[in-house]
Amino acid sequence: MDTNIWSDFDPAELWASNQPDFVKIQPFTDEMVREAEQKLGYTLPQSYIQLMKTQNGGYLSRERCCYSTDTPNGWAEDHFHITDIIGIGEIEDNSPEMIQEWGYPPIGVMFGFSPTAGHDAFFFDYRNLNAQGEPQIAFVNVETGDDIPEIFFVAPDFETFFRGLVSESLYDPTEEWYQRDLIKVQEGTFSSLLSAMVQHQTLFPDLEAIIRNLCLEITHEKHGFYLHDDPKSVLVYDLQFWLFSTTYGVPSKEDYLENHYSKIIALPPDGAFHTEGYAPAFVENWLDEALKAKRIIRRNGKLQFSQQAELELFTRLREYRSKD
Repeated sequence: MDTNIWSDFDPAELWASNQPDFVKIQPFTDEMVREAEQKLGYTLPQSYIQLMKTQNGGYLSRERCCYSTDTPNGWAEDHFHITDIIGIGEIEDNSPEMIQEWGYPPIGVMFGFSPTAGHDAFFFDYRNLNAQGEPQIAFVNVETGDDIPEIFFVAPDFETFFRGLVSESLYDPTEEWYQRDLIKVQEGTFSSLLSAMVQHQTLFPDLEAIIRNLCLEITHEKHGFYLHDDPKSVLVYDLQFWLFSTTYGVPSKEDYLENHYSKIIALPPDGAFHTEGYAPAFVENWLDEALKAKRIIRRNGKLQFSQQAELELFTRLREYRSKD
C-alpha cells in the first residue's frame, strides 16, 4: 500500500514543468535524509520527506505557489508566495554560520524562498511543535531596513501549508508585477551610470540589446526581475563589474560594493531599468568567489577580470545577441 500522503497529488501539477537551468535535482535516497538530519541537528518533517520522494525539490508550479493569510507581511497584504522548495541533499547546507551570515533568526531550517530579490525565506520553525512533533511553518522577512528580521506565522505544519497552496492567478498583483517587470526590462531607460558605461565600451555595439535579452530571460524564468546566485544572475554581476572596471577602475572590493554597485541596476537614482532592490550578500559572495578563483585579479593597482575570464564573459554575452 502506498503510504505517501501525497499519493492523491499528480507530481506534474506540483512542480514547474520547466525548471531553471541552475536547478539541479538530485535523486532521493533514505541515506540523504539521515545525513541531512545529522548535519542540521533537526528531525525533518515526514510530510516534507514524503514530498521530496515525488521530486527532490525544485521550482513549484504557478498553480501551487501562494498561501492565503490575513496578516500583511513583507511580500503582500493577503498571501505568501513561495517559488521553490530546497531538496534533501541541499537543505543541510543551512548551517548555523550561513543562517547567521544572512541575518536569519535561529528558529530552525530554511526550506524555501519567496520571489523577492533578497533573502526572505520560509522556515521549519522548531520553536513550536505540533502533537506529532513537527515544526510550524514561518516566513522570515529580513528586508526590514533596520537589521531586525520579522517572523510571520504561516501554517501549523508543512502538510497544511502545502495542501493550502493555490494558483498565483488568484492574486492579481503578482501577475501585474510580472507584466510590469517585463515592460521595465524591455523598454525601461537605463540609469545614467549604466548608459555611460555601455556607450564607453566599443566591443559590443549591440550591448544594450544583449543586456535586455539576458535580463528578459531571467524575468521569464523567475516571473520577475530578480538577481540571486544562479548562473544568469552571476553573468549580470560579471557584466556590471566588467563595464565599471573598464570605464572607471575598481581600486578595491569595498569601494565597488559600497559606493558603486547599487547605482547601476539595483537601486539607481535614475532610470526605469532596475531590479526591485537586492541582497548585498549575493553580490559579495559572487565577488569573493571570483577573487578566490582568480577570475578577478589585481593589476596595476586595480581589480579587473583576468584575460581568460574576460574572454569567457564575451563568449557568453554573444549568446544573447538578437537573432534578427
